[in-house]
Amino acid sequence: MRCGICNYRLWNIRSRRCPECGTEFLPSEHDFVLNSVQFCCPHCNTAYYGTGEKGHLVPAEFDCVSCKTHIHMDEMVLLPTEGIEEEQTNVDQMPWLNRREIGGVRAWFRTVGMALVHPARLMSLVPVQEPTRSAIGFAVLSNTLVNLTSVGVFFALPVLIGVAAGGGGMGVFGVVAALSIAFLAAAATSLVTVLLWGLTSHGLLRLTGQTSASLGRTYQAIGYSAGANALTAIPVCGFYVGWIWWAISATIMLKEGQNVHAGRAAFAVLTPPLLGVCGVFGVLVFMGISAGGSNSFTSPWTNTTSLTESLHGYALPNNNRLPDHAIQLITDGFVIGDDFVLNGSLTRQKKIVVGGISVDQYHNPPTDEQIASVDAAIKAHPPNIVAHRLGDFVFTYHGFDLGTADPGLWLVVEVPERPSPSDTLFSVGYANGSTTQFPISILSQVPKEQNALRAKFNLPPLPILTTVTHDQPGVYIPDGVE
Repeated sequence: MRCGICNYRLWNIRSRRCPECGTEFLPSEHDFVLNSVQFCCPHCNTAYYGTGEKGHLVPAEFDCVSCKTHIHMDEMVLLPTEGIEEEQTNVDQMPWLNRREIGGVRAWFRTVGMALVHPARLMSLVPVQEPTRSAIGFAVLSNTLVNLTSVGVFFALPVLIGVAAGGGGMGVFGVVAALSIAFLAAAATSLVTVLLWGLTSHGLLRLTGQTSASLGRTYQAIGYSAGANALTAIPVCGFYVGWIWWAISATIMLKEGQNVHAGRAAFAVLTPPLLGVCGVFGVLVFMGISAGGSNSFTSPWTNTTSLTESLHGYALPNNNRLPDHAIQLITDGFVIGDDFVLNGSLTRQKKIVVGGISVDQYHNPPTDEQIASVDAAIKAHPPNIVAHRLGDFVFTYHGFDLGTADPGLWLVVEVPERPSPSDTLFSVGYANGSTTQFPISILSQVPKEQNALRAKFNLPPLPILTTVTHDQPGVYIPDGVE
């Protein structure tokens, strides 16, 4: 039995006030395991044992059998029954704080369950003086696991299948490294989110009135309520439910922990994420407006983005060497044939032939016939090749490796083989991994800046990219040579 404010032990105390913080208390406000507590007469010290609901005395008031004084349960001095430890008197314990006894996995699932269904009860079981780092650690662990579970399967599973099937790609080491980086990034993001959310919520509470506890109590509410975010792990729809349930659970726990009105708790908890959403939306709008006044702007996720990242992924285990032919991105398991065809394009995979095989027939791992066709396509490249086409994209990285390339050099350019009349923009993927969009009118000539940059690194100039076809790659012919 402990003080709900300062967590001070209230055993063997005759007054009804906590000696540490002065908060009044009554034994009837606490629940006990049956027969685990001695209720001692304050006049003669005769002991009685709670056998009723919640471990209380039945009846609650009576005449003492020893001194005949009329007494009430709330007047008595309480002690754990002989041979019973204090922890054994509690009906419920905060699972996460009891994880050494019940096991970490079981404690995590129980805490998550209470955050989802009984958040107020969960908060009441958290001692006020419990270190804040425990709540923050629980939130970081929970959110990291949940977020990786909810989105990681869509990225990790195809890679793992490719590795298991014996394909090239990133390899086992690359997969492990990528997953490790993803875990650390998710943990760091969760930590920053919880720290900022808790600090802002407590500040808003203080602006609207008094609180019964310090900032640490607010962090306990935000941190342990993160268990409700476990719903985010549900595929497809979890994201739309998890964070809402977390916010609701946090509101209830903050109300309980800081002893404030529900409206104040809701205002303090909901305002930070709403401001965050508005801020992100404002930044996107600003970027869109800013982009409208320039010739180029950062591209959203497109086929060009996917191909640019795939080229970097290919170079990583190959000493920064880029593929001799873009078809190797398919045979090594980085992309599929659809990535080379733009949405709404008039180009068809069956019409794109590489080494005698149409692109829609290539897959990972490749067959012996496909390996032979890739070798044939590479050998068919002229020695002075500058650029080659695959589908709606022209690849311009011939002559340099990714380790020493200037960040501004083009790797891949979106050049529709059969452009749609509605096309107004095209995308470019750079050596630094970024992508940019330009007005499609620029395709009639290569920007002077790009060829000037290539000349700086002794690379031949790019031809007009619309002239590069599957049968006629772009080549460099020095002046005076026919």
